Amino acid sequence: EPLLGMAAVPGAAAAGSGAGGEEGDETEPLPGDVHYPWLERKMQTAYTQLGELCARKPLHVILGGTLLIAFCLLGLIRFRLETNPQQLWVGPGSRAARDKSAYEASFGPFYRVAQLIMSTTASSNGSYIGTSGMPGIVTDANIRLLFDMQDQVDALSGERHNVVTVNVMLC
Repeated sequence: EPLLGMAAVPGAAAAGSGAGGEEGDETEPLPGDVHYPWLERKMQTAYTQLGELCARKPLHVILGGTLLIAFCLLGLIRFRLETNPQQLWVGPGSRAARDKSAYEASFGPFYRVAQLIMSTTASSNGSYIGTSGMPGIVTDANIRLLFDMQDQVDALSGERHNVVTVNVMLC
């Protein structure tokens, strides 16, 4: 308190003010001074009271904080980790879920459609020219290329522990 009282003494000069605190005295206003905005005074009062509470009753504060944290953690009792990524993106009653179950009923649960994106360049040779001026994608050569790629995928095999596995055994 003596240091705070020094700043309020009318004759005390601020550090570096020079001529003994006459005109232009730039002392800091005291915490209860009206120069502080209303909200800042209220926050100062609240934090002062909180600090005093923590200093006077530390066990009560620790117990109260522990109980607050325990209350917040009660939500973890119902916590369930979702391991099926499809349920993260699609609701169980949505149209996409119904379409997927109908698809799996028709083709089996592990049959998946793969996409292959093809494009052409202006320098490609093609007999069909589209409206954009680019050669067409669906050509006899491209269809044959796709069938050759499918044959290569079907012919893939791997060996592990002296057992050869082919694609037909996996799907």
